Amino acid sequence: MKKLIILGVILSIVLMLGACNSEKTQKESVDTDVFTESDVQMANEMVHLLEEKSSEFQTKATEAIATGEIEQDKDGQLSEPLQELAKETILKPFLEQYPNGIIGEEGDLTVSFEATASEACPLGNCKYDGVAIPEIDFDKTDYSTYTSEVFGLSQLIFQNVKSKFNVEDQELEKSELRFVKSKNGDLVMTSNPFISGKAFYLDELDNEFKEIKSDVPESEVEEEEDEFKQEVEELLSNYPKLQ
Repeated sequence: MKKLIILGVILSIVLMLGACNSEKTQKESVDTDVFTESDVQMANEMVHLLEEKSSEFQTKATEAIATGEIEQDKDGQLSEPLQELAKETILKPFLEQYPNGIIGEEGDLTVSFEATASEACPLGNCKYDGVAIPEIDFDKTDYSTYTSEVFGLSQLIFQNVKSKFNVEDQELEKSELRFVKSKNGDLVMTSNPFISGKAFYLDELDNEFKEIKSDVPESEVEEEEDEFKQEVEELLSNYPKLQ
């Protein structure tokens, strides 16, 4: 009788372990399947389009400054007219090809560039005659996937990304190139050096959430966690439904 009981307990444990392993394997499979090789290829194509359009903008901007079509304002600035040209040359064609490629109302999306001067600027008064655009350096095949334990979403992250504005005296600095994927299969940039939108980093959100337990009294943990989740949900509400 005792042997039968022991065998029954052992069988139960084996079945439980098998179920847990099956669930774990299924979860790992789902996480891995969020981003495919085609997604990685598309991510690289999106970056290439931004590089191509940024170069086109640099040429147009330099010509517009040289011909006087774009002039410095009374404060010596060119930012506003250049930003409009940048949005027309870079942002508009990018969003036409990838409507959900970068999220943010139009006013929230800003194109990155720097006005440049080929001559010295006496007392800080520069006569601008060109623009510098971001250059990006990264291995197109070196990437990883991060899956949030808290929010159940995945993010495609390219490793060792560096960028700079294409002027001689600047060095490459650490940068970010991240994507999420909508339930419809669209890739969305959540961080890149070309256009600033509503960026977020899943690993940092997870870390912030986990730190709540050590940062606040135990009696306040649940309330703080709920509040943090609501803030993240508000951020994510700007995006399409994500995987």
